[in-house]
Parts: sequence; C-alpha cells; structure tokens
Amino acid sequence: MPWKILRERAEILAVHAAFMGFGKIVYFGGDQHDPKHNEYHQIDATRLFDCTTSQVTTLASPDFDVFCCGQAFLESEDEVQLLVAGGTERFIYPENPPSGEPLHFHHGHFPGLRDAAVLSSPKISDPNGPGWTWRPVASMHKGITRDHGNPDLTGGRWYPTLVTLHSGSVMAFSGHPGSGDQAHNNDLPEEFSRTPEPKGTWRRLPTLTDSSAHTYYSDHGLPLYPRMHVLPYGGVVCTNPLKRPRDKLPPRLQAQTSDRMPATTLAYLPDALAAPLGGLFAPLALFPTADDAASDYGGYSSSSVLLPLGQPPADPGLRNASKDYVAHLMVCGGINRQPYRLDLTGWQPGASAGSWDWKPTGPRAIQQRRMHANATILPTGEILLTGGINDKPLDIPEPPPPPDIKAVHTPELYNPYLDKWTVLDGPEERLDPPRNYHSVALLMPDGRVWSAGGNDNAATSDADAVPPHDDRRNLDIGLFEPWYHGHPDRPYITAAPSLACPGETIAVETTFASQIDRVVLVRCGSSTHSFNPDQRLVELAFEYVGGRALRVRMAPDNHILPPGPYLLFTLKELHGTPGLPSTGADIYVVPPRQQ
Repeated sequence: MPWKILRERAEILAVHAAFMGFGKIVYFGGDQHDPKHNEYHQIDATRLFDCTTSQVTTLASPDFDVFCCGQAFLESEDEVQLLVAGGTERFIYPENPPSGEPLHFHHGHFPGLRDAAVLSSPKISDPNGPGWTWRPVASMHKGITRDHGNPDLTGGRWYPTLVTLHSGSVMAFSGHPGSGDQAHNNDLPEEFSRTPEPKGTWRRLPTLTDSSAHTYYSDHGLPLYPRMHVLPYGGVVCTNPLKRPRDKLPPRLQAQTSDRMPATTLAYLPDALAAPLGGLFAPLALFPTADDAASDYGGYSSSSVLLPLGQPPADPGLRNASKDYVAHLMVCGGINRQPYRLDLTGWQPGASAGSWDWKPTGPRAIQQRRMHANATILPTGEILLTGGINDKPLDIPEPPPPPDIKAVHTPELYNPYLDKWTVLDGPEERLDPPRNYHSVALLMPDGRVWSAGGNDNAATSDADAVPPHDDRRNLDIGLFEPWYHGHPDRPYITAAPSLACPGETIAVETTFASQIDRVVLVRCGSSTHSFNPDQRLVELAFEYVGGRALRVRMAPDNHILPPGPYLLFTLKELHGTPGLPSTGADIYVVPPRQQ
C-alpha cells in the first residue's frame, strides 16, 4: 500500500479541493496564505487535476480572495456545481494591526467576505464539452455596522462551513464577518438557493433585527469551521463539543453530569421554529472531557467523519433487504490521541428520551497526535487517516505553529464495522511529505486517495522576502494506493445511469456480478482545513438478475442522499475484507422527479 509522489507539481497551495466527477479534482488557494498576495490582490490560484493522466491545468479564479472560504455542492440538473462563499478580506495579525485598528480587532482573527461564486463542470450529457468556468452569484447578507465601520464590509464569513441540504440548497454556518461588522462571529446561518438563475439568492434564517434571535444564536455559537454533517433523518449535527450551561440541557443530559458547563454535541434543525429564529438547536449527547478531548475536538486541527450509512449485508439473502440508515459519527486526529464515535440509533428530530453517548473507538496501534490530519472514506467503508503533526499546542495564548519535524508519515486505517485501527507502516507507506496546516485529501474514482497542500511548519509565505518569495507552500501531490489497488480480480462497472433519484430502482452492469456482495454510493468530497463535510458512503440494496446485471434500489430520500455528484462502486466478496471494490462510476443524484 505505497504512496506515489508525482512528478507533476500542484503549482499552487491546495487550501481547498473538491472532486467534481468526470475524473477531475479542482483545487484553489486564493492568496495561498501569503499576506502580500492578499494585499496586492494576487489571488488567481485555481488548478484542475486529471485523475487519469495526472495533468495539471490552469483555470480562472473568482475575483475575490477565496482563501479560507467554505465550499459545498449545489443541486443542478445537468452539470456539477460547486459553491464557494466567504474568504479573506485581509490579514490581521495582533503584532501588526492596520493603522487605526485596535491591537486585537477580531481577537487576532481575519475578517471575512460576503462574496460567493459557483464553479460549473461540463454538462453531464456532454462531458467533453465546455465547462470549468466560475460565475459570481449573490453575496451573503450584510451585518450590523460597528462604530466608524464600513457598512459594505459587514456580514460575510472567514472560516465558515457549508453543507448541502436535502433540498439541494447550501447552508453556511459560522465564520468571522467583515471588518466593519460589530459582531466578532457571524452566528446567524444563511441558506443559498441557485434560483432565480443566474445569481441565486441567500436567505438568512433568523431575523437580523430581532434581538432574541441574536441572543439565541450567540448562546449556541459554533466554532470556526464547525464540523457539520447532514443527518439521514433531517437536521445537521455539529460534532465539535460545545460548552453549554447544565441547566439549559434536557433532563436526560443533566442527569449524566454535575459539570456546570459540560461539553455538548448539538444538532441544528432548520425551520423548526417560525420567525424570528428560523431554526432550533437540540442537545444530543455529552462529550467525554478526559485527555483534552473537549478542548481539542472543539477546534479545527481535528477531523470528523459521518461513518457509512447502512450496514453491509451479513447474509447474501439480505442483500435486497431495506437498509437502516442510522448515523454513526467519529472524531479523530488533532491533539487528542483517542478517537471517539457516536451512535445515533433511535434518534430523530424532536427526540427527548434516549441515551446517545460518545464512546472511545478501538485502540490505535500508535499513540501519536495528528494535528491537521485528513480522514477519507474509502469505497470499502474504511477510513484512511493521513498526514498531520504529532504536536500539542502549549498552554499559552499564542502557541508556536506545529513544526514539520514532528510530521506523522504513517497512514492509519479504521474499519468501522469491526471498530479496529490498523497502522500501515511499511517503508513505502511513509513516503508522503509532511502534510501540515492547509492540507487536503480526496477519494479518486479508482479508489486511490489524492493528497496535496500544507504549509511548511504551518507558516505563511512572504512574496516580498529576500531572496524573492519566502515560499512555505508544499506543492507535492501524493497518491495513496490502498490495499485493493492493483488487485487483479477487482470488478468493473460496465453500465450505469448517469442520473438517479432517491427511491427508484436502477440497472447496473458489472463484471463478477454473481459474486458482488455490496453496492455503495460515495458522495464526491470537498476538503479544507482537515474536514470534508460532503463525503459520505451509503449502502444500497440490490439483487442479482443474471449475467452481468444487478437491480439496485436507491436509498429512499435526499436526507440520506443529498443531491449532487457521487461515485457508484460494486464490491466483490473477498474473505477477510469488507469487499473488493470496483472503480467508481459517475452518477449524479437529483431530487425525485415530479409526477
């Protein structure tokens, strides 16, 4: 299971990346963590990677600094669309504030942007046609202007998380607003719809002018780049443990703790209440606080994964049985050595009774911390953990950044069905260069994992440095080859539809059809800052109908399968493994067709 470091260079710092289908990965970096690039508006940094040829192609970029924006896929009828929103208005450092600004304006954090843009692929019906173009769309809402602030620099978001809802619209959470805003955090969620074309619209869920809404969302404030996952039964969950007053929790959670401010996992239910709130936070579970779990997993140096939805069939006779799509979540990486997982069996919006607890996963074989590691779902359902730094921030207000000398080069593989971690510790598994802050990882259609980005020692570059350009960008591209790569008996999908709706039955043709044990959909990923909110694996019911033919039943609704691009895999029985996967076939999930 070796790494392969490509001769092709990334050319830019891959701070953000998304697999767009068609065998293509788009990645972009805006100012690429260089304050001079931001100051001089040198932000044209977008590339397209071909997963078949490894060719890197230059694309145009949005006309705003997308460094530290959010991104997610939009629903669209005949093309893949990636929405990016927010970004960096300017760099703010406590030791060097702009003239006239207080030393700790935004507490040393960067102010954000309201801008948004959509990248469109070629048409699904004409994959070799024109595409890969950006278009500006509606900007996010303005906020409330602070004293002497610029009203045009209010609202917006720096370090937001965007998630695709069942409707195909995208919701933006958290982030710092612009420098003219009186608020430190933009706590009010906003939802983007692509209609009316071509600009679309943003809808702020709570009412800006209602003080009760501001108080409610401030009391439930989310961290930067919150780890948000769309649940299969409605709502969105934030896996960051958030401190909440004990007397504000439901009785079942109060009974589990005597802590005055326990760390709590929250679900958010959009539109659960009428205006002015527009949504409701629901406490789900308490988070264990041993070994710094709460303090670390509340940050953005750790990762979070929605584990596979739907169990693989335990018996061949159950392959066509309806699936039970229960959410299981895992947090891993960061400064905490112990990963945790949460089983939400029996939970649904509005549930008030029940017991849902974070529990440690099976033990890891290595006890290194992995700050800024990336977790990628493989088509087998296993989770590959790569990169990261074995460091722990010092207990001081501004600790030094994690150094590359403490990089973790050894990948780990987590089997969620067996709750087992495995270390991949051969010499070729340790070839990937240090992947520090601002690194990304994505699943490719052949099942390999694409890895790029990272700042050397988590530091900024300096375009004005002498010698020219103190370049701290990691421009290497690495491809990790999991255990199944190169296996001679991998199945191959020879026919599948390019579009599918929840609840319908589709015809799929594959080699080894009579030996296929599983059929899964893996949603195309979009990654930044050690988190990939788009990725999910969904198990599908199916039956063998002869020859190369399978009859596959899609999951019942878009809560389980949010609209957007996916890869379809068939998995052949292989003793001692979760199954031997095919290469992935592009399939786009759309909302149910109107009768």
